[in-house]
Amino acid sequence: MAAVVYDEITTLRGRRRRSSLGAWVRKQPVTIASLGIMIVFFGVAVFANQLAPYGPNQPTSAYFHPPSPSFPFGTDNLGRDILSRVMYGARTSLIAGVLSVSIGTLVGALIGMLAGYIGGVVDIIIQRLVDVLMSLPGILLALVVAAGLGASLVNVSFAIALALLPVSARIARGSTLSVKVAPYIESARAVGASWLRIVFRYILPNAAAPILVIGSVQLGFAILAEASLSYLGLGIPLGTPSWGNMLSGSALLYIQRAPWVGVAPGVALTLVVLAANLIGDAARDSLDPRLRGAA
Repeated sequence: MAAVVYDEITTLRGRRRRSSLGAWVRKQPVTIASLGIMIVFFGVAVFANQLAPYGPNQPTSAYFHPPSPSFPFGTDNLGRDILSRVMYGARTSLIAGVLSVSIGTLVGALIGMLAGYIGGVVDIIIQRLVDVLMSLPGILLALVVAAGLGASLVNVSFAIALALLPVSARIARGSTLSVKVAPYIESARAVGASWLRIVFRYILPNAAAPILVIGSVQLGFAILAEASLSYLGLGIPLGTPSWGNMLSGSALLYIQRAPWVGVAPGVALTLVVLAANLIGDAARDSLDPRLRGAA
């Protein structure tokens, strides 16, 4: 009898979950479409070697060939297939975006949590440094750092991460200030838990939602910043295919003769940045209790 009741309860819970998921899908068609776009581009980035018909720098016998069944996106001035270069460029651009967001968000969140929990002089020093970084436009800060470090995937990722760090630090500090006065934090202090354990065991899980939201929102900026730096010659080296390099190379020089050269990387960049921003907005609406209650 008990087993039957348990099975019925489990079945009802499963139906409720499926119903809730279906209702969410029906209410969020734009978010679902954005997730689909991101999944497609990440899949293309991972399997570019298998999907691309040509190598990223492999010349063909057709120069400035317009879009056709043989070359769906056309070819550039060196006879390189643009479709293949867009696929390989997705790998470079997405790696740079994800790497920079991961570094900037994680390091910024750690600094912000330490500043908010320790307080005092440590908080004042960290906040003044954050104020200095936030006083500069993010793309300008990344431009200066990338120019000093040189063009490479690691350097441009570090430069963009430095531009993303202040916002993550501010968000994490604010969350920490609201959480550290909770009764369970006082209880942890009373039993002798170290500040390091309190930060990572109690504060981080409660501050994770806003940190994840700001990371998802910043992904679009990071990808666009990488393309901007590569367009200016300060991002990914010219020999490595990326969407920014494609827009700054033959697409810029031969825009009147072969406009299709810049269309594909431009559309790909626009779709990914737009999808990342829409996903970030949806994550904010779902994870922020104030916005969720308003909805």
